[in-house]
Amino acid sequence: MRQKTGRCYSLEGVVPMTAEHGAVPSPHNLASDIDRLTQYVNSLEQRLPLLPHPYCSAMVEAVEELSGALEAMRAANERLVASHQVTASEWQRYRELFDLAPDGYLVTDIDGVIQEANRAASTLLKVSQRHLVGKPIVKFIAADSRPAFLPHLARLQRGEELRQCEVRLQPRSEPFLPVAFSAVPARDVQEQVIGLRWLVRDVSERQRREEALSRADDALEQRVQERTMELARANAALRAALHEKELLLKEVHHRIKNNLQVVSSLLDLQADASDDPRIRTLLEDSQHRIHAIALIHETLYQSGEAGRVELSSLIRLLAERLLSAYVSAAKAVRLQVDAEEVWLDLQRGVPCGLILNELLSNCLKHAFPSGHAGLIHVRLHREATQHVYLNICDNGVGFPAGVDFRHVNSLGLQLVCMLTEQLGGEIELERHNGTAFTLSFPL
Repeated sequence: MRQKTGRCYSLEGVVPMTAEHGAVPSPHNLASDIDRLTQYVNSLEQRLPLLPHPYCSAMVEAVEELSGALEAMRAANERLVASHQVTASEWQRYRELFDLAPDGYLVTDIDGVIQEANRAASTLLKVSQRHLVGKPIVKFIAADSRPAFLPHLARLQRGEELRQCEVRLQPRSEPFLPVAFSAVPARDVQEQVIGLRWLVRDVSERQRREEALSRADDALEQRVQERTMELARANAALRAALHEKELLLKEVHHRIKNNLQVVSSLLDLQADASDDPRIRTLLEDSQHRIHAIALIHETLYQSGEAGRVELSSLIRLLAERLLSAYVSAAKAVRLQVDAEEVWLDLQRGVPCGLILNELLSNCLKHAFPSGHAGLIHVRLHREATQHVYLNICDNGVGFPAGVDFRHVNSLGLQLVCMLTEQLGGEIELERHNGTAFTLSFPL
């Protein structure tokens, strides 16, 4: 100890040194040393009166300075102890997280020599944590994976990060194990790479799932190909069957048309053989109905649509035939057709064609007597409600007033009412500037 006067007093043998070989004492050891120093200072204060008077005041000042320094050391040590406890707690948490993590963690130097390893890494490599220390990580990489692994190690040494690298590990006395490596470099305060931190994850289960999924995909693709081929064969067979059906239907419609023409010819012969005008008229009406049905079948086998007829085309064909049939009545009669394209199946096409035949025939026979000129207007349209509206009107003499067309002694109008019910539709009559029948029915 040096006084302000410059004279020195040795405390050797009074203050023992606890730090050996240059080691830094722990905060707890420092507290013990401070306590002992305090005791020695107190003991020294008690001896001060025994010192010669010239030295007493200098020693008092020195002891006071020493006491102040010891108090400052005690406060600093307490702060150091608190900081050390926090650091020790955080270190313990880190060690627990590091050691108990489900994935493998390794700490290596810049060359990849293992310095620390957690339990998961030890389990993966089949080597105890203690014996992993000092071994190069590349030693555990399978020989066929090293060419892919070493360039990643070189990039890490240059300070780059390794996002993911999948390799095969060669654990001791165990089969190869597929793992995924991720790593980051550790740096010092000068940003120099001083070590590497590794995450090692077992991806064998994922690879098994991927392989199983791949096999399932292959099986599914094979099954889809088989089903596609089966479907193609079924479609080909269906197309062949449909083509055969269409041919048969065309043949049926053609034969029906021919047979109806035979029936019509027989009726024509019968009409020629009869001298009764009433019978001749009835037979001619029957011929027109047969012609209407035959025309529908002719349209069916010529259209290429199996079992469907286009109504607007049928209207025009039927109207032309009826105009030709009623030559004398049609000389001054004009026909106007405004029709949208409407497709009907055979069950609706035949009744609709017969209704059209009866109403047009009535117009040609009764609306324009004595060869009067006139107009027959046929309208056809389909509404969004999927209802079809067929309107047949003329500007002729008009339907007799006070007569209900539903209850007249006319086979044609009776047939119209019956066929309307068969279609599930309705028919209305308007007597205004001639006659107008409106038929409506659902598709």
